[in-house]
Amino acid sequence: MEISQARDLAIDLMDRHGLTEGGWRFRFIRSRRILGQCRKERREICLSVFFTALNDEGRIEQTILHEIAHALAGCENGHGPAWKTQAVRLGVRPRSVARNVRMPQGRYKAHCPKCGDVGFAHRRPKYLGQAQYKCKICRSTITWLVRVESGNASG
Repeated sequence: MEISQARDLAIDLMDRHGLTEGGWRFRFIRSRRILGQCRKERREICLSVFFTALNDEGRIEQTILHEIAHALAGCENGHGPAWKTQAVRLGVRPRSVARNVRMPQGRYKAHCPKCGDVGFAHRRPKYLGQAQYKCKICRSTITWLVRVESGNASG
């Protein structure tokens, strides 16, 4: 989805649910690991620019509504009953983790020589080039070796 369209959608949804008149603002963040965020202390609903660029309007809208549910329920309530009630009222699936979304691929890559599983990380693994890690599928030893270009989508 285009960034400007996502901004317009977020502001429209925030208006519809009374957040802008309550002093809430919208902004983009440069997170590669989270989709959106509700910041109570700043009265902000945030959305990752990377997530926005890689996903369709339906996923973006669900994420914005998820964060609006946090604002309405109180960010301090996490994904508890108050948030779930607001999420259902807004038409959002009451889950804390989104599924089937595209996010930027990490810069560092590991490959399991036994089962072929591939993993990525955004931050440099502590023991890059050393056999200190286990495959999450077969538990054999893997080594983080390759730095790949960022910006490719996974998911």
